[in-house]
Amino acid sequence: MSLPASSAATLKQTIFTSIENIPPEGLKELAAFLEYLHYRFQKQQAESPHYKPIALGGLWKGTKISDVDIEDIRQEMWGSLEKKNL
Repeated sequence: MSLPASSAATLKQTIFTSIENIPPEGLKELAAFLEYLHYRFQKQQAESPHYKPIALGGLWKGTKISDVDIEDIRQEMWGSLEKKNL
């Protein structure tokens, strides 16, 4: 969610004023929290451009898979696992 520039500036000023009223022992905790927020938003920005959802609807359209096909695949899959002695 993005704030209009004037609202962002007002909010920043409110935050700066609030920081002035934090006791010295609270500043270390505030610094750690701000570092966490910076990390979280940096991580989100790094991940979001790379995410492209793929529509899979209709992927198997027109394909006919029988119970025999499924049984054959299961036998092949489980048979190879039995050979590995898991």
